[in-house]
Amino acid sequence: MVYISEISENYSINLLTLAIFPFTTKKGELFSEIYEGNQSIICSLPPKEIINRNCIELGCSYDGKKTGTRALMNYSYKVPIAIDAFSICLFPTHSPSHISCSWISVSPIVEVKKIGSLQTNIIFKNNVEITVSVSHHSITNQISRSNALLKKVNHNLEKKNSSSFFIKSEHKNKKGMEGEKCKEDNILYPEDYEEN
Repeated sequence: MVYISEISENYSINLLTLAIFPFTTKKGELFSEIYEGNQSIICSLPPKEIINRNCIELGCSYDGKKTGTRALMNYSYKVPIAIDAFSICLFPTHSPSHISCSWISVSPIVEVKKIGSLQTNIIFKNNVEITVSVSHHSITNQISRSNALLKKVNHNLEKKNSSSFFIKSEHKNKKGMEGEKCKEDNILYPEDYEEN
């Protein structure tokens, strides 16, 4: 069971985020209903804007993340967005420009069940279940793409981290003491100096 807990003007996507749904107010404003753990949060931003702001908080825009996903995965329609590089990745249920587009976090999903030709039940690790008006095939495809994206991003990070090292050589610093400098940029770093 999901409990409505609060109304927010902003929202930080986190490991407990399950899904972000469009929510239209009585005044016709497009808000979001967010399932986080066992609670439901209403946010006064549309789903895509929540995604964009969370991308920006980590140094990139939604459009930048979308471009990166397209380059890495070689597909361009309904691309998943890796909010962080390790475990938070959400996929859209429809075209992100569509008013009915929801965003589902892939990591907490444990099972998907076909209900009808255009309805799918998604079950999360905490036993919360949601039903989306999307075919089972489409949802399983989006889950597969999202997991592949996370795997690719993590692989690229591991590769980059394992190959990022400094080639150093001995040198004399300004005080005539032994130290090290990086051959790549010939910069003496503050930690290379010994204070008296």
